[in-house]
Amino acid sequence: MALSVQIGTIQTPTVTGNKAETGVGFQPKFLLLFGGPLNNADGNSVDFRAGIGAAASSTSRGEVCGTARDALGNSDDNRSLASTVCYRMMSSALTVVLSADFVSFDADGFTLNWITVNGAARQLFYLALGGTDFTNAKVGVSDSGTVTGNLAVTGAGFQPDLVLFLGSIVNITEGQATGAGMAFGAARSSTERWVDAWFGLDNVATMDENRRQSLSRCFFRIGSSGAPVHEYDFVSMDADGFTVNRITAPATSTRVIYVALK
Repeated sequence: MALSVQIGTIQTPTVTGNKAETGVGFQPKFLLLFGGPLNNADGNSVDFRAGIGAAASSTSRGEVCGTARDALGNSDDNRSLASTVCYRMMSSALTVVLSADFVSFDADGFTLNWITVNGAARQLFYLALGGTDFTNAKVGVSDSGTVTGNLAVTGAGFQPDLVLFLGSIVNITEGQATGAGMAFGAARSSTERWVDAWFGLDNVATMDENRRQSLSRCFFRIGSSGAPVHEYDFVSMDADGFTVNRITAPATSTRVIYVALK
């Protein structure tokens, strides 16, 4: 019995199409991608860009990303959420500059289909999980509804040990939108959970950027005051998914990407 774990980097291609990543050392069962690509090496630069993507199969994947430009007269903040690709990054004006879909887990790594590429290679980070102790992974979407109270999310196909939450868009229409915002939460039980979120208004002369974190919630999205406009606490792991308690319900039903792991 074993859990196989590998972290590493990949270089984005400069042409579209499939690109196999090798050197993982085992065949993964789950992949997490992270980064706001700057160049093909370590470093720093102006502008904020962050993207998180996850994949359990070619039909079980999702991404969120957020961007904010530096040193402008008016803010230029944008966000994205999609369950049809495993990674996406934008620049200004909602322009997608990088996007990839998941193809397969391979004997020594994984293959991504690069749909949108940049003119230069960019560095991304990955976390790959596998092994006989790691039995199940599902990346799915759920819609919040607009009422408070418990929400049972089903369709995972197993009872998870860990659930991650990714959020961005403020309605159930996936894609890009103005105004930055990202949320990343995790839960193991009703007493072991956390969430971190940030928010930025677009096209305002006085920047309006906020952040929030909590050990007493598993997910929330925040508004310009920093207060939650949509928040969950975790209730239970169930036979086919999990249950959350909608402490604060959004005015518009909102899509949340979840990652269930066992």
